[in-house]
Amino acid sequence: MKMMNFKEYLKNLFYFEKYRKYRHDEFAYYGESVFIGKFVKINHPERVYLSDHATIHRGTVINALGGLYMGAYSGISYNCLIYTVDHKVHGARSIPYDNTALLKPVIIEDFAVVSSRVSIAPGVKIGTGAIVGIGSVVIKDVPPFAIVIGNPAEVIAYRDKEEFERLKEQQKFQPHRIDHYEQKIPVMYQAKFKKYIPLLNLPLK
Repeated sequence: MKMMNFKEYLKNLFYFEKYRKYRHDEFAYYGESVFIGKFVKINHPERVYLSDHATIHRGTVINALGGLYMGAYSGISYNCLIYTVDHKVHGARSIPYDNTALLKPVIIEDFAVVSSRVSIAPGVKIGTGAIVGIGSVVIKDVPPFAIVIGNPAEVIAYRDKEEFERLKEQQKFQPHRIDHYEQKIPVMYQAKFKKYIPLLNLPLK
């Protein structure tokens, strides 16, 4: 009987996590056209500020005790991990650390993109228009317009700031959502994978 109750508990927990719908009033701010995918886990949503068109995709886990800010049209992709709290280990009153929660907000500014399976350490700021590459571990601030990747994440390039500002002025904005994207294979990959493209039912436009 106890085993059956435990199985029922796990079943209920699974469905709760799968179909969990966050209410707008749970957040510090919840802008227009915000998207939060399934299996996203956010503790302390009351310390999360989601600007217009912010996106958090499926499977992401956010410990938001220390605060998370997401700017307009910013995006967090699948299965990311974000921490906003650290522990006191220097001058601590106990081990492995004491009971002090060091609150270190994470800031993701307007138009910044965090790719899949990225981990972000407490206290990090990701600048406007920056892109964090897949699987990166971000332990320090990312400059505006920077493209970073790796563990730890390092700058490998910068976006064209003039192009960025021109598109911003023209209000050519794109939310970070796959179903909004136009599909196109770059020319170099059309040549590289020419014989495979028909096999994969990929569009050639």
